[in-house]
Parts: sequence; C-alpha cells; structure tokens
Amino acid sequence: MDSEHFDLLRQQHEARQLQLMADINQLKSELAHERSVSAQLNNSLMTQTNAHANDTSQLQASLAAAQLRTEQLTQINTDNKAELYDLRNERRNSQMQLDAARHEFFSLQRQNQTQKEELIRMQSQFMERQGAYESKIETLKAAINGVSGLNNFRNGGFSAAVSALVESGNDKELFLAKIAMLTNQNDELLTQNVKNETQIKQLKVKIKQYQHSFEGNNVPSVKILMEQVEQLNEEKEVLEDEVDTKAKRMVKMKHDIQELISENKKLRATTVEMKQNFRNLQDIREQIREMIDDEMNE
Repeated sequence: MDSEHFDLLRQQHEARQLQLMADINQLKSELAHERSVSAQLNNSLMTQTNAHANDTSQLQASLAAAQLRTEQLTQINTDNKAELYDLRNERRNSQMQLDAARHEFFSLQRQNQTQKEELIRMQSQFMERQGAYESKIETLKAAINGVSGLNNFRNGGFSAAVSALVESGNDKELFLAKIAMLTNQNDELLTQNVKNETQIKQLKVKIKQYQHSFEGNNVPSVKILMEQVEQLNEEKEVLEDEVDTKAKRMVKMKHDIQELISENKKLRATTVEMKQNFRNLQDIREQIREMIDDEMNE
C-alpha cells in the first residue's frame, strides 16, 4: 500500500516535473519571443528616437533660421518704416516747397501783370510823346522842301549862316529844316507878291534881316530851338531807357517764371517718384507679411 502510494506520488511528482519543465520551456520560449519582440521594439524605438532627434535638430535649425529670418524681416520692416518716415518728411517738405513756389509763381504772375500794365501805360505815353515829337520833326522836315527855293534868291549871308550851322556840329537836318521853314514863308510871300516889286524888295530886306539874325543877331533863338530839340531827344532817350529797363525786367521775370515752372515740374516728378516709392514700400510690406505668415504656417 505504501509502495503503491509512493509510486503514485512519484509518478505525480514526475508528471509535475515534466509539466513544470514543459511550462519552463514554454516560458523560456515565450521569454525568448518577448526578448525578440523587446529587441525589435528597442530597435524601432531607437530608430524612432534617432528620427525624432533628427527631426528635432531639423526643427531647431528651421526654428533658428525662422528666428533669424524674422529678425531680418523685422530689421527690414524697421528700415522700411524709417525710409517711409523719411519719404513722408521729404514729401511734406516738397509739398511745402511746392506751395511756396506756387505762391511765389502767383505773386510773380501778379507782378508780371502789373508790369505789363505799367509797360503798356509807358508805351502809350512813349507813343504819344514819340508821335508828338515825330509830328514836330515831320513838320520841320516838310519845310526842307522849301530849301530849293532858297537857292533862287539866297546870297552869301544865307550860305554863311548854313555853313556856320553845319560847322557848329549841331543837328544839320533840324537847322536846315528851320531855315527851310523861314524860306518857305518867303516863297509864299514871293508867290503872292510876284508882281509887286516893292513887296519883293521888302521881302529881300526881310531875307537879309533873317540872314543877319542867323549871322549872330538872334543866335539865342536858334540855341533855344536846339535846347528844345535836345530836351525832346533827352525825354525820348529817358523814355526809351525806361522801356528798355521794363523790357529787361520782363525778360528777367519770364526767366524766373520759367525757372519756377521747371522747379514745379521737378517737384511734380519728385512727388510721382515718392508715390511710386510708397507703392513699392507697400508691396514690400505685403511681401513681408506673406513671408511671416508662411513661416508661421510652417
């Protein structure tokens, strides 16, 4: 009984040992499998870790590049703001200069109009005086036609008077015109009294009296006439000088106006260029915003 019990126990023990060995082998197999799986997991984890490290390095490099780009864009934006501020100041200054130039231009236009009116007034006065002067000259010149009649009855006295007047260095034409006027009067007297010898004799006496007056008796009257003519000439020269001065001032004003127009064109061109620069700056700012948005989205 005991032997059978012992054999039974031994068989059970051996069966348990076999079962235990089978369990141990199964556990070893499972452990080997788990180790293999663990090794695969470790390898996969290492691969993922390395990939993550590489991704992290790339992300850090990208982040550093993005930060550097952001700093560059910030600096560019700051520079653009400063440039925009300078452009605004330049535009403001240009606008002020343009307004000042426009005001000066309008002022010069008013002065030009005033000068034109003054010039027209002086030209009118000059034309009136010149007309009066030329009328007197024409009146004197018209009397030259009577000089030919002087040759028919003049004598040495008239010749001496004319020679003295010519040699005196005065205006020959005016003196001859004055003599011609006197002789024309004599011609009219001769024509009216051609049949009256007595009147002819009286006329010759008058002619001799005129001869004596030109030989020295009434020289001051001729001087007075010359003074009047010289005064007219001086007035004419003064008026011509005034007109010439006004004309020079008008030319200078036109030149100044042309310079103002040129400056105005330059200011307009500068304004157009500033507007274009401002639009370019706006485009740059838009590009910067887009680049920052792209960097942020990445």
